[in-house]
Amino acid sequence: MRRRLMVRGVAGAATVIALALGMPAAALAASPTALVLPQGTAFAILGYSCGGIQEKAYATGFDPASGYPTGVVTMSTSCGGSGRGGGYHSTVHSASAGVTWDFTGAVVADVVPAPAITVNPTFSAYDAHGNEIYNQSGSAYLALAPGFVPVARVTTIGTSTGPTTGGTTVTITGTGFGAATAVRFGTVAAASFSVASSTAITAVSPAGAAGTVDVTVVDAGGASATNAADRFTFVAAPTVTGLSPSSGAPGGGTAVTITGSHLSAATKVTFGGTATWFAVNSDNSITAYSPVAESPEAVDVRVTSVGGTSARSAADRFTYVVQRPVVTVISPSDGPQAGGTAVTISGENLDGVTAVAFGGVSAAFYSNGDGTLTAFSPGGSVGAVAVTVSSYGDTSAASAADQFSYLAVPAVTSVGPASGPLAGGTAVTIAGTDLAGASEVDFGGVAATFSVNPDGSITATSPAGAAGPVDITVITDGGTSAATTADQFTYVDPQPVITGVSPGDGPAAGGTLVIITGTDLANATDVDFGGVSAIFGVNPDGSLVALVPAGAPATVDVSVTTDGGTSATTAADQFTYLPAPVVTAVSPATGPVAGGTAVTIAGTDLAGASEVDFGGVPASFAANADGSITAISPAGTAGTVDITVITDGGTSAANLADQFDYS
Repeated sequence: MRRRLMVRGVAGAATVIALALGMPAAALAASPTALVLPQGTAFAILGYSCGGIQEKAYATGFDPASGYPTGVVTMSTSCGGSGRGGGYHSTVHSASAGVTWDFTGAVVADVVPAPAITVNPTFSAYDAHGNEIYNQSGSAYLALAPGFVPVARVTTIGTSTGPTTGGTTVTITGTGFGAATAVRFGTVAAASFSVASSTAITAVSPAGAAGTVDVTVVDAGGASATNAADRFTFVAAPTVTGLSPSSGAPGGGTAVTITGSHLSAATKVTFGGTATWFAVNSDNSITAYSPVAESPEAVDVRVTSVGGTSARSAADRFTYVVQRPVVTVISPSDGPQAGGTAVTISGENLDGVTAVAFGGVSAAFYSNGDGTLTAFSPGGSVGAVAVTVSSYGDTSAASAADQFSYLAVPAVTSVGPASGPLAGGTAVTIAGTDLAGASEVDFGGVAATFSVNPDGSITATSPAGAAGPVDITVITDGGTSAATTADQFTYVDPQPVITGVSPGDGPAAGGTLVIITGTDLANATDVDFGGVSAIFGVNPDGSLVALVPAGAPATVDVSVTTDGGTSATTAADQFTYLPAPVVTAVSPATGPVAGGTAVTIAGTDLAGASEVDFGGVPASFAANADGSITAISPAGTAGTVDITVITDGGTSAANLADQFDYS
């Protein structure tokens, strides 16, 4: 309570004085300023902020050096939560800092931890100006003396360098700028300044000597104290005193060493106004690469920095000199008449080339960056031409080294043989014109192995291909031969060959499954038995299986047809249609049901019988020399049955003559 009354007393006295002088009271005294540590700074110190940071500030005096108020701020925050064993647990984080404030209450500096000082909660003190600091209820306050004007404080300057000629706009930040009366760069007043707020001023630098000065703000309280944050450096303009070398090709790329002074702060180097790449070697040396010039001429090399741009002088002149280009090698040295060949040109003084021509015909080109060029041959006539390059009106002299030959396109006039098997392997002789130097031979687009013959023809081995005609094309440096009827080669299947038919016979009624073996049968399109088509299939091993159609009793040739033709007839392809047996008489025609009767069976085509049946029941039998059969009747049931004979030709048809009566 005592301190609060004292503050009121001071304020009241100031008011009386002000009224007596006819002045506003605010001109003589202001409300006390609380001296605190911003929460952000407190958080940075503590590292925690759990629901806010509690602070207590205690003034301790005035700094002897700066005169600013000093004190100690203690801070704490309580962080809590549930623990493993249950219940609520809290942790208090605390710290202290020694703090210096300026006369606006802004923090000038803080030291952690605070110096070991015993604080006095009721401390108060005055400085020589009558400014008071005091503690009250855990807070510190600053009360400025009536009429006291704090000295401004500079904390940063936005732009810290500028030319010695002045004119740099500098934003100054700090405190106490509201009553600023001057801004100085060193001892020289700023060219102009404007106060944006109590914490910001914009000033324009005056002319000054090269070097670093302090920027100070002046008010009724004096000039701001100098510090490392208020320094501004006047930078001298660079000067160029020499170039080495002082000339180069118009194509650019010459490494030039620039000597002079004040070069270390260079931001740009130009040749005749064209910016180029550079590297600072020292304050007296820069290495720059000359850019491409539009024409041969002398230009000024100028260096720009914060301090300005070097003045033009005879010492900074760089001359673009044209040197006649020379072609020493071209590769490849030939190509097709149609053009389009990418040709690498090597030689001397090619960096500044502006045109390339093949026999006087302009060609597209580009620089490879290594002193060589790549040009694309335009269309031309068969024969050799000079490849010339031009640089700013000067053209290379023609020589044996620059000759490029336009080659004729190859033409195929005949191929022989003109056909071959699908598997390839046919040696084909290709005749035509301009075939020498062939780099590739294709059969329908498929590359083949080949060799060039002394007479200019080519022998190529056909690759595998599909059935049908293809064009044989030859590729040389002159191009690819055009497709014509004369270059066609036809892939054909080879003629199939039958080497075996198994079984070799079967009934005339057909239905026998026959395996046909041989060569080149896999692509069969038809199988015939004596000219009659049969159903067939291809086996995995390349043989065929066919279902024999019906035919007359006789021996016939089996034929197989593919795209390669029809198999030739041979003894190996024969199949015999066998006649069916016929029973014309049985004797005796009766016998007991117990069986055992020896029955003689007469008829035709009974030889080769494989089975004899009595009413479908097989009987034992034997063939007789006269072609008849003697069979022993099996047991049966009373009644009449047909006796049938089975051979490879089939089964005899039932008739009255074959009947046997069981009694």
